[in-house]
Amino acid sequence: MQNLLVVDTSSSKSVLAVKTEEKFIDRTETRRSAHSRDILSRLKNITSEAGIELSDLDCIIFGCGPGSYTGIRITVGVVQGLSYGLDIPVVSVSSLEALAYCSIEENFYSFKEGNRILVSILARANEYFLGAYEWKNGSVEPILPEKLVSSEELYSLPEGNWFGIGNTRKFRDEIKLMTGVEVKSFIVKEYFSASSLLKIGQTKIEAEKILESTAVIPKYLKEVIVG
Repeated sequence: MQNLLVVDTSSSKSVLAVKTEEKFIDRTETRRSAHSRDILSRLKNITSEAGIELSDLDCIIFGCGPGSYTGIRITVGVVQGLSYGLDIPVVSVSSLEALAYCSIEENFYSFKEGNRILVSILARANEYFLGAYEWKNGSVEPILPEKLVSSEELYSLPEGNWFGIGNTRKFRDEIKLMTGVEVKSFIVKEYFSASSLLKIGQTKIEAEKILESTAVIPKYLKEVIVG
């Protein structure tokens, strides 16, 4: 697949990029207003900049969450529409998985085959979305189910050489108490890159983990209360 769209709006960072056979254009930016105001025009602009039409896309790689409820809905709505309307296959990538890959990007020479990565995203006060992964065969592979936990809840981890990444220093200070393991280092980072989404998405495309428009669904990992 030559023409790939990468999109995620699960945080205040609007991740948007296009990969063609000849170029990689990344137009990720921090949003000061709602993602929904200009996401469609930005999609049209970036594909035009890449020299293609939206209908020329071979696959859409999108972030399915967890993260901002409204932001995830925006991504899912846009991707569903493009996938269904233009018959474009899709690949979904977890926000936690993308952050795990970011830790590889930032510490590539420190990682060895079999090293493990603990990822945290603050969900609400004293609650975290957690994911655990292993660096294996050039990709991050889940070793435990992603879940929502409280800061008082034990999230027992298997032994290994662990690294951490997440968006709160408070979690960094609570890791040993919550999980029973010590991490070699912890990167305080809120956002993942378009390149992380792209790399994971390409691995899933190669593994034929491709979805149709009806399978474009959000990953909230928590009960959503409306009203």
